[in-house]
Amino acid sequence: IFSLCNYRFSYIEMFFFQALKGLAFGLVNIFVPIYLYTQGVPLFHIMGAFTARTALNTVFTLFFVKRILFRLGIKHTFVLTTILYIVSFVVIAQGTALSWLALWVLIDAFSNALYANAHHTYLTLTIDKRSAGKEVASLYILMIIMGIITPFVGALLILIFGFESMFLVGSVLLLFSTIPLFFSPEIDLSTQTVKHGLSYVRE
Repeated sequence: IFSLCNYRFSYIEMFFFQALKGLAFGLVNIFVPIYLYTQGVPLFHIMGAFTARTALNTVFTLFFVKRILFRLGIKHTFVLTTILYIVSFVVIAQGTALSWLALWVLIDAFSNALYANAHHTYLTLTIDKRSAGKEVASLYILMIIMGIITPFVGALLILIFGFESMFLVGSVLLLFSTIPLFFSPEIDLSTQTVKHGLSYVRE
Protein backbone atom coordinates (compact mmCIF):
# COMPACT_ATOMS: atom_id res chain seq x y z
CA ILE A 1 0.00 0.00 0.00
CA PHE A 2 2.73 2.43 0.96
CA SER A 3 4.88 2.14 -2.21
CA LEU A 4 3.03 5.09 -3.71
CA CYS A 5 5.80 6.01 -6.17
CA ASN A 6 4.70 3.08 -8.33
CA TYR A 7 1.14 4.41 -8.74
CA ARG A 8 -0.50 6.99 -11.00
CA PHE A 9 -1.09 10.47 -9.63
CA SER A 10 -4.90 10.12 -9.70
CA TYR A 11 -4.58 7.04 -7.51
CA ILE A 12 -2.26 8.82 -5.06
CA GLU A 13 -4.80 11.66 -4.81
CA MET A 14 -7.56 9.22 -3.93
CA PHE A 15 -5.30 7.30 -1.55
CA PHE A 16 -4.58 10.32 0.64
CA PHE A 17 -8.17 11.58 0.36
CA GLN A 18 -9.47 8.20 1.52
CA ALA A 19 -6.86 7.93 4.27
CA LEU A 20 -7.79 11.25 5.89
CA LYS A 21 -11.52 10.79 5.31
CA GLY A 22 -11.36 7.27 6.76
CA LEU A 23 -9.50 8.59 9.79
CA ALA A 24 -12.11 11.33 10.32
CA PHE A 25 -15.07 8.96 9.92
CA GLY A 26 -13.49 6.32 12.11
CA LEU A 27 -13.10 8.89 14.87
CA VAL A 28 -16.70 10.09 14.65
CA ASN A 29 -19.19 7.71 13.06
CA ILE A 30 -18.80 4.73 15.34
CA PHE A 31 -19.35 6.94 18.39
CA VAL A 32 -22.42 8.85 17.18
CA PRO A 33 -24.93 6.27 18.53
CA ILE A 34 -23.03 6.19 21.84
CA TYR A 35 -23.00 9.98 21.98
CA LEU A 36 -26.74 10.17 21.32
CA TYR A 37 -27.48 7.53 23.95
CA THR A 38 -25.36 9.29 26.59
CA GLN A 39 -27.24 12.51 25.81
CA GLY A 40 -30.51 10.84 26.72
CA VAL A 41 -31.87 10.02 23.25
CA PRO A 42 -34.08 6.90 23.46
CA LEU A 43 -32.69 3.81 21.76
CA PHE A 44 -35.82 3.60 19.59
CA HIS A 45 -35.16 7.11 18.23
CA ILE A 46 -31.52 6.25 17.51
CA MET A 47 -32.50 3.12 15.58
CA GLY A 48 -35.17 5.06 13.72
CA ALA A 49 -32.69 7.80 12.79
CA PHE A 50 -30.21 5.35 11.27
CA THR A 51 -32.98 3.48 9.44
CA ALA A 52 -34.29 6.76 8.01
CA ARG A 53 -30.77 7.75 6.98
CA THR A 54 -30.39 4.56 4.96
CA ALA A 55 -33.78 5.03 3.27
CA LEU A 56 -33.08 8.68 2.42
CA ASN A 57 -29.67 7.73 1.06
CA THR A 58 -31.40 5.51 -1.49
CA VAL A 59 -33.94 8.20 -2.42
CA PHE A 60 -31.23 10.85 -2.92
CA THR A 61 -29.13 8.45 -5.01
CA LEU A 62 -32.02 7.61 -7.32
CA PHE A 63 -33.46 11.08 -7.85
CA PHE A 64 -31.04 13.90 -7.02
CA VAL A 65 -27.37 12.99 -6.95
CA LYS A 66 -26.66 12.60 -10.65
CA ARG A 67 -27.65 16.18 -11.51
CA ILE A 68 -25.38 17.62 -8.83
CA LEU A 69 -22.50 15.34 -9.81
CA PHE A 70 -22.63 16.37 -13.47
CA ARG A 71 -23.14 20.04 -12.67
CA LEU A 72 -20.29 20.37 -10.17
CA GLY A 73 -17.84 17.70 -11.32
CA ILE A 74 -16.42 14.88 -9.24
CA LYS A 75 -13.81 16.73 -7.21
CA HIS A 76 -16.06 19.69 -6.45
CA THR A 77 -18.69 17.17 -5.35
CA PHE A 78 -16.13 15.73 -2.95
CA VAL A 79 -15.62 19.22 -1.53
CA LEU A 80 -19.39 19.70 -1.18
CA THR A 81 -19.75 16.39 0.66
CA THR A 82 -16.90 17.37 2.97
CA ILE A 83 -18.62 20.65 3.84
CA LEU A 84 -21.92 18.84 4.41
CA TYR A 85 -20.27 16.21 6.63
CA ILE A 86 -18.74 18.97 8.76
CA VAL A 87 -22.13 20.68 8.99
CA SER A 88 -23.63 17.35 10.10
CA PHE A 89 -21.00 17.11 12.84
CA VAL A 90 -21.90 20.62 14.02
CA VAL A 91 -25.62 19.82 13.94
CA ILE A 92 -25.33 16.62 15.96
CA ALA A 93 -23.04 18.35 18.47
CA GLN A 94 -25.51 21.22 18.95
CA GLY A 95 -28.32 19.23 20.44
CA THR A 96 -30.14 15.92 20.53
CA ALA A 97 -33.75 17.10 20.28
CA LEU A 98 -35.78 15.39 17.58
CA SER A 99 -35.49 18.46 15.33
CA TRP A 100 -31.68 18.41 15.47
CA LEU A 101 -31.64 14.64 15.00
CA ALA A 102 -33.91 14.88 11.94
CA LEU A 103 -31.72 17.59 10.43
CA TRP A 104 -28.61 15.46 11.01
CA VAL A 105 -30.28 12.47 9.31
CA LEU A 106 -31.18 14.59 6.28
CA ILE A 107 -27.72 16.14 5.85
CA ASP A 108 -25.80 12.94 6.52
CA ALA A 109 -27.93 10.86 4.14
CA PHE A 110 -27.51 13.43 1.38
CA SER A 111 -23.75 13.59 2.00
CA ASN A 112 -23.42 9.81 1.89
CA ALA A 113 -25.34 9.56 -1.39
CA LEU A 114 -23.23 12.30 -3.00
CA TYR A 115 -19.95 10.84 -1.81
CA ALA A 116 -20.70 7.25 -2.83
CA ASN A 117 -21.67 8.22 -6.37
CA ALA A 118 -18.73 10.61 -6.81
CA HIS A 119 -16.31 8.01 -5.44
CA HIS A 120 -17.49 5.19 -7.72
CA THR A 121 -17.55 7.48 -10.76
CA TYR A 122 -14.04 8.72 -10.00
CA LEU A 123 -12.71 5.17 -9.79
CA THR A 124 -14.53 4.19 -12.98
CA LEU A 125 -12.90 6.99 -14.95
CA THR A 126 -9.41 7.02 -13.48
CA ILE A 127 -8.57 3.44 -12.60
CA ASP A 128 -5.98 1.63 -14.72
CA LYS A 129 -7.53 -1.58 -16.02
CA ARG A 130 -4.14 -3.30 -15.93
CA SER A 131 -3.85 -2.79 -12.18
CA ALA A 132 -7.51 -2.34 -11.22
CA GLY A 133 -7.57 -5.19 -8.72
CA LYS A 134 -4.41 -4.01 -7.00
CA GLU A 135 -5.56 -0.39 -6.74
CA VAL A 136 -9.07 -1.13 -5.50
CA ALA A 137 -7.78 -3.73 -3.04
CA SER A 138 -5.24 -1.23 -1.68
CA LEU A 139 -7.94 1.36 -1.07
CA TYR A 140 -10.18 -1.11 0.72
CA ILE A 141 -7.30 -2.45 2.82
CA LEU A 142 -6.55 1.15 3.77
CA MET A 143 -10.15 1.65 4.91
CA ILE A 144 -10.02 -1.58 6.94
CA ILE A 145 -6.83 -0.41 8.66
CA MET A 146 -8.40 2.97 9.41
CA GLY A 147 -11.49 1.20 10.73
CA ILE A 148 -9.36 -0.83 13.15
CA ILE A 149 -7.14 1.98 14.43
CA THR A 150 -9.47 4.97 14.67
CA PRO A 151 -12.00 3.67 17.26
CA PHE A 152 -9.15 3.42 19.78
CA VAL A 153 -7.96 6.94 18.96
CA GLY A 154 -11.53 8.25 19.12
CA ALA A 155 -12.15 6.58 22.46
CA LEU A 156 -8.96 8.11 23.84
CA LEU A 157 -10.00 11.58 22.64
CA ILE A 158 -13.43 11.21 24.23
CA LEU A 159 -12.02 10.01 27.55
CA ILE A 160 -9.53 12.87 27.79
CA PHE A 161 -11.28 15.80 26.10
CA GLY A 162 -14.93 14.77 25.69
CA PHE A 163 -17.18 14.21 22.68
CA GLU A 164 -16.69 17.78 21.42
CA SER A 165 -13.03 17.09 20.64
CA MET A 166 -14.05 14.12 18.50
CA PHE A 167 -16.25 16.28 16.29
CA LEU A 168 -13.59 19.01 16.08
CA VAL A 169 -10.73 16.69 15.10
CA GLY A 170 -12.97 14.89 12.60
CA SER A 171 -13.91 18.19 10.95
CA VAL A 172 -10.27 19.31 10.64
CA LEU A 173 -9.26 15.98 9.10
CA LEU A 174 -12.11 16.22 6.59
CA LEU A 175 -10.97 19.70 5.54
CA PHE A 176 -7.42 18.51 4.97
CA SER A 177 -8.61 15.43 3.07
CA THR A 178 -9.74 17.50 0.07
CA ILE A 179 -6.35 19.19 -0.49
CA PRO A 180 -4.74 16.33 -2.51
CA LEU A 181 -7.66 16.31 -4.97
CA PHE A 182 -6.81 19.69 -6.47
CA PHE A 183 -3.27 19.05 -7.60
CA SER A 184 -4.80 17.92 -10.89
CA PRO A 185 -7.67 19.32 -13.02
CA GLU A 186 -11.34 18.57 -12.47
CA ILE A 187 -12.75 15.72 -14.56
CA ASP A 188 -15.15 16.90 -17.27
CA LEU A 189 -18.13 14.56 -17.03
CA SER A 190 -19.92 16.19 -19.97
CA THR A 191 -17.57 14.33 -22.33
CA GLN A 192 -18.18 10.91 -20.79
CA THR A 193 -20.29 8.31 -22.57
CA VAL A 194 -21.98 5.01 -21.86
CA LYS A 195 -18.82 3.12 -22.83
CA HIS A 196 -17.19 4.49 -19.68
CA GLY A 197 -19.87 2.89 -17.53
CA LEU A 198 -21.64 6.14 -16.64
CA SER A 199 -25.06 5.52 -18.16
CA TYR A 200 -26.57 5.23 -14.68
CA VAL A 201 -25.63 8.80 -13.78
CA ARG A 202 -26.14 10.61 -17.07
CA GLU A 203 -28.91 13.16 -17.49
